Amino acid sequence: FLYFIALAMLRQVKEALGAGALVAGLSAFAWHSGRVSTPIACAVAGVGVLAAALRVGFVKMMAGTHVPGSLLSLDARKFALTEVDENTWRMDDGVDIHHFSVGNGPEHVLVLHGGPGAPPKAAWPGMRDDAELQGRFTFHFYHQRGSGLSTCGIRPALAQAQKSGGFVDRIKAVCTDYGLTRHLQDAEAIRRHLCERHGVKKIHVIGHSFGGFLSSLWTAEVRDAAAVFASMLLIAPADCLVIPNGGHDLISVMERTLAPTEHNAHFQAFKKKLFGAQLTETEDEMAALNRGFAPFYMATLECWPDRDRYSCAFIQNVGEALKTGAYEASGYGVTGMYFSMGMYHDYTPALRRAAAARSSSLPITLVHCEKDLQSEARTRQYVPALMADKFVVLPDVLHFPQFEAPDQFAQKVRDWLL
Repeated sequence: FLYFIALAMLRQVKEALGAGALVAGLSAFAWHSGRVSTPIACAVAGVGVLAAALRVGFVKMMAGTHVPGSLLSLDARKFALTEVDENTWRMDDGVDIHHFSVGNGPEHVLVLHGGPGAPPKAAWPGMRDDAELQGRFTFHFYHQRGSGLSTCGIRPALAQAQKSGGFVDRIKAVCTDYGLTRHLQDAEAIRRHLCERHGVKKIHVIGHSFGGFLSSLWTAEVRDAAAVFASMLLIAPADCLVIPNGGHDLISVMERTLAPTEHNAHFQAFKKKLFGAQLTETEDEMAALNRGFAPFYMATLECWPDRDRYSCAFIQNVGEALKTGAYEASGYGVTGMYFSMGMYHDYTPALRRAAAARSSSLPITLVHCEKDLQSEARTRQYVPALMADKFVVLPDVLHFPQFEAPDQFAQKVRDWLL
């Protein structure tokens, strides 16, 4: 029984279920052999099986709402969008997506921003100033739902759940409106629209940070990624393929770095408030929570044990680049993505199956930023999952090369596309 409890605490679901069944079996044997009384045997067996079942149920409940491959069974009408004006697409559920483009080339590139929920204010510098790139490619930027100038805030389902539903109802509502599956549906709808409108069969995709993570998941939402994507460039993709990931996630890295500093108490209070959200907050309250992350991110750089890694000038450059280049994080648009991932998932098997099913090779370049808080090893986990063919390290940049070193970044884009 103690062995079962240990397995359950270690989140070993299948093993815990087996141990629970073993407890029940041993209890039945002990009772049959007359070594324990019937009530005791029944009690121990009941506890073992019930605890195992509860553990499995808990893990399933906390596994999030996104299931890779969900889009494959959707009706084509779910990917319909309407052009409201030159900068607005309206999705099938009425959400308006703000977008803009630069360049007038015959090949089309769709850019998925990161954050999550921090879209660019304009086309990335470097790319927008490169005449050759703009002559051969058209770069399409869009603000993901729930961020920037796209539809944000509390949608009808969440509003109703806030009035009369429970916490689970609120989770379902926010994940339906702003979860990973919905974001991937938007991206696929945009891809189909661009291909139809411009008469092309394939597009290129650039994904940065959380947008890189989304782009990788996208490959499992089409029948044959090689048939619809010309290539992919994933820049510092977020370490979200597997959760939990052994303490390598950004929050854990920040927590370890800030623990011995004066920031620790404030960071712990922030974490408690952020992860304790009940989804009854207003959009402004949720946005304020999400925006509270940035100061602690900058504090982590300032308190990094190796002081030579992040100079004051380096940190100042990062701060200014972000302030001028991207919108601040939004509210429920961010929250929905996090809740839809849940606390337990592993998307790598689905990505590997999708990669193995491609009819031909798909050029995928992964970019790691040398000074990123995310280690190179964590970025490299995307290589086998996607069967990526190229891995590049950008020197002397943190996580936002398009803002920190736009010329260097533009050159990498040139190398990738040209």
